[in-house]
Amino acid sequence: MNKLISIIIPVYNLEDYLEDCFNSILAQNYSNYEVIIVNDGSNDSSEDICKRFTAIDSRFKYFRQAKAGVSTARNNGIHQSRGEYIVFMDADDTIAANHLTNLLNYSENDIVFTGFTIVELNKRLQRNIQLSLNGTFELNEHIILQISKAGLFGSTWNKLFKKEIISRYNIYFNPDISFREDLIFTFDYIRHCRKIGISSACTYYYQLREKSLIHSRIQFDSYKCMINELTKRISELNNTSLKNYYSPIITTDINISLISLFLQKKEKKIQIEYLHDIKNNPFYQPIGRLRKKDKYLTRIIKYIPSHILIFLLKYGTKLLYK
Repeated sequence: MNKLISIIIPVYNLEDYLEDCFNSILAQNYSNYEVIIVNDGSNDSSEDICKRFTAIDSRFKYFRQAKAGVSTARNNGIHQSRGEYIVFMDADDTIAANHLTNLLNYSENDIVFTGFTIVELNKRLQRNIQLSLNGTFELNEHIILQISKAGLFGSTWNKLFKKEIISRYNIYFNPDISFREDLIFTFDYIRHCRKIGISSACTYYYQLREKSLIHSRIQFDSYKCMINELTKRISELNNTSLKNYYSPIITTDINISLISLFLQKKEKKIQIEYLHDIKNNPFYQPIGRLRKKDKYLTRIIKYIPSHILIFLLKYGTKLLYK
């Protein structure tokens, strides 16, 4: 196995983290890769650091775009990539020395999921997110639910994708969405998969810091666009068994998104408008296959009056997702 892997990394003002990220790539025990760095209009010293690494190693390739967001940066990275496989990274994260090898061990599948470690900023608290499964699995409701409940589904950075599937089905990140764009990308991709590879190894290190759920600031318009896109996809699957696979994933994601969204200061009228959209969405319901806390939270969101719910979302439910 000596297939080329394209590692796509969007960068925006992350000068304090880039060296650790890039050095963890250089330490890989698999060498046939290229690193596609897309600078999304940084105004700190990120560009200098990126260029330094392109001078150190020809596998690092640097591109710059005017500020357009992470989705556009990843799309440009896909366009520039030459690899048979694609791996995404956040520029403030790192990977274990065997990360690429770990993913390639299951590369005969259409997509590969691996575990990851959440690392707090002070590096004293670490938590592994994983399934105790290793091997090849048929795409079915049971395995999708296990992946979802384990927290492995939505992000793109703990996966190995095939460039051929991305190109054939014209899969891309929606530039209008700046929150959970990776969930929609994964959703669009996995619809075209038959076999899934899963590794229990936690070889990706996700740095929690300010980009975490509770601290992130989500634009309401971006959030609404995300909900509309998810609703459209569920509607497309309405008469297929695939709807049963993905409804729990989307319901869970809406719960998490709402908590983060309502921690921000917004006019109550706008918040009630968004809650109304969710409450009346036909696929948003307390599905029995949800994790217990998601099922309870869904009932709260669905049935409690909006003015009370706003208070609960701000102060009562965030503890569930710390």
